[in-house]
Amino acid sequence: MNKELRISRNLKIYIASSFDFVEGIKTEVIPALQNELGDNLIITRDWWANNVDLQAKHDNTDFKSFLSHPFTRLLCECDFTAIDDSDIVIIYNPRVKKQLTGANIEAGYAWGKGKTVILFGWFKKSAMYSRGIPIDTISDLKKMIRLHIVGAEWHQDKGV
Repeated sequence: MNKELRISRNLKIYIASSFDFVEGIKTEVIPALQNELGDNLIITRDWWANNVDLQAKHDNTDFKSFLSHPFTRLLCECDFTAIDDSDIVIIYNPRVKKQLTGANIEAGYAWGKGKTVILFGWFKKSAMYSRGIPIDTISDLKKMIRLHIVGAEWHQDKGV
């Protein structure tokens, strides 16, 4: 954990992305967050751990059947609950020119819930992303986490 950073509470983070980027989440994003937050890091849902890519699994299923499948609905609700429980949502898209689908819905949901959303990587130019905080590097991610903590600690100290 970053020894210079005073943290008096846990920071709950949800990471939205694509199964294409799970390796980067595991090897870059989470270690960087752990380095900054140590035991104060809570990942609200590690959706990649079950390794179930529903789109690939139901490739031959029509759209309506896919959406109405109980497992699809359960995973959706689990993700939304994890976003509800988070302080920050990170949308991770490191590859140039890869458009995300579900992660964009998760970003919109998070904004609707008043969450801080960090846009890490490449995103198509859209006014809909204007509420997000765009970053490009792990170093930028660490800075944003520090700023969020310092701001939260300041508000707590001031009773705001």
